[in-house]
Amino acid sequence: MKSRSSCWGLTDAAFATTPRAMWGSCGGSRNRAGAAFVTSLRRYCALSLFGLAACQVTPPDGVFSCTSDAECPRGLLCSVEVRVCRRIREAQNPVTNDATGASGRASAQPGDSSQVGVPLSGSGGSGVAVIGVAGNAASAAANVTLCADGNLQCGTQCLPSDAQNCGRCGHNCTTLQHVTGAVSCSAGGCSFARTSCAPGWANCTNDPETGCETDVTVPAHCGRCDVQCSGTTPICSSGTCSSGCPSHTPSLCEGACVDPQTSANHCGRCGNKCTTSVQHAEPTCAQGSCGFTCNGAFTECSGACVDLTTDSANCGSCGTRCGTGKSCQAGQCQCAAKTHDCSGACVKDDDVNSCGTSCSPCRTTVAHATPACSQGQCGFKCDAVYSLCGGTCIDTLSDPANCGTCGNSCRGGKQCTLGLCTCTFGTHDCNGTCASSTAITSCGLACNTTCPGPTSGSGMATCDGFSCGVRCSSGTLCGKACTDVNSDSSNCGSCGNVCSADKTCRSGRCECPTGKHDCNGVCAYDDSVDSCGTLCTPCSQPVNGVGYAVCDYVTLQCSAKCPDGLTYCNRGCYEFCAI
Repeated sequence: MKSRSSCWGLTDAAFATTPRAMWGSCGGSRNRAGAAFVTSLRRYCALSLFGLAACQVTPPDGVFSCTSDAECPRGLLCSVEVRVCRRIREAQNPVTNDATGASGRASAQPGDSSQVGVPLSGSGGSGVAVIGVAGNAASAAANVTLCADGNLQCGTQCLPSDAQNCGRCGHNCTTLQHVTGAVSCSAGGCSFARTSCAPGWANCTNDPETGCETDVTVPAHCGRCDVQCSGTTPICSSGTCSSGCPSHTPSLCEGACVDPQTSANHCGRCGNKCTTSVQHAEPTCAQGSCGFTCNGAFTECSGACVDLTTDSANCGSCGTRCGTGKSCQAGQCQCAAKTHDCSGACVKDDDVNSCGTSCSPCRTTVAHATPACSQGQCGFKCDAVYSLCGGTCIDTLSDPANCGTCGNSCRGGKQCTLGLCTCTFGTHDCNGTCASSTAITSCGLACNTTCPGPTSGSGMATCDGFSCGVRCSSGTLCGKACTDVNSDSSNCGSCGNVCSADKTCRSGRCECPTGKHDCNGVCAYDDSVDSCGTLCTPCSQPVNGVGYAVCDYVTLQCSAKCPDGLTYCNRGCYEFCAI
């Protein structure tokens, strides 16, 4: 046991709230409790877990606050998860219990220099010592999965970090051995007051995970962890070393004075140790027979120790079972979070048939919508394809007032097609306005361009939806002109039929002028000796070689001009002609 010379004597409550502000003296040197200050003698003044102040060479575990290793005394490292100096870095190097294989905090062992006297329950000691250091769940931090709400992910459930699941799933502080009083969970670690130990038991390992593991009714730990009875036949009686057994505990069993009628370790006879498989219970002995008693806030129901405030099979009283979907909260059967009771059944708060705390279905009068429930409030949701625009459900693929998006109105005669403002068939966009594709001012896909009328003649411009054209009010359209093919020498009878220069168009035919006739496309004079009358061959010369051929302009017949005194007959000029 370490010297307790000149060390301040704060209570546990004071130590928990003001250690960093207090000074103590150990071995003639001073250090500030709870701070990384080491004197030349390297002695530390600290409160034990059981309310006793003592000087010790080993720096106390879990007392000094830190943000890095440099702020910790020699021999300690900073556990950054909980910001205290520890003997190991818990989150990075979890300690494994060789017997169980379970990870846990490093703890002082019996006989460690950090151990101090542990009074037997009710035998004294200053204050209410709390066994446990915040952060003893750090060793499992890497294996903890959290839900979105910050609670523990335990299978399919999201559970708070409490005494039943302290820092990790299944880490149950209520099942610590020989701990019959209140337990709590802080920062993922179990803790309990020394008075929570069952009578005759104490925590001597400085590790709350071991519960109250030490029997302090035996000579090796008589009344306290560090008291060992001496002598050839050491005897421990009611937590005090004695030379014999008193009348109320008359039997000496394994060095301890006991009453076999009530001793759970020697029930009825020496060595007959009572045990129980009942959770949350402590074995007992009554009238020399073994039994059990429920711990602290637990109540016996049908041979089991249950918490009537949380047990859904025994809620408020034994045998009161909560219905489907309900759990026991503060001794009352209640629906789980985000659900509520409707006719004895738990329904979801966001169920459209029982929205919020109501048990009536949601309804809506909005067209193209179905009732909905969100965050406990009735509303509606638009059907597929429809979008919410100003409290109504709109088809933004076809609504010209909300085309594509709410408030996007189609203008200029446009319609909404597949969420786009477009012109209808037969029209096209001209500067934001739909124009007719057959109009002469916007023909085809043109804008601001007017189709021209006929270049000549009487008519008007037209558009067939693709290109400009001309329609004649009289005559025939040839190219872009309206013409009379009956008289137009350039389009005589049909477009493009051009009369030769010496011909004119009459009744749709190219004809020679009066006094001429056509000979192989050329107009020849009717009285020409080369094309007399309607002939296109020259008149023949007199056969006798006298005179010359002529065309009679009166008769338009071939004849001959004979010398004086000669007459033309028999195709020649003769002096006498036969009658």
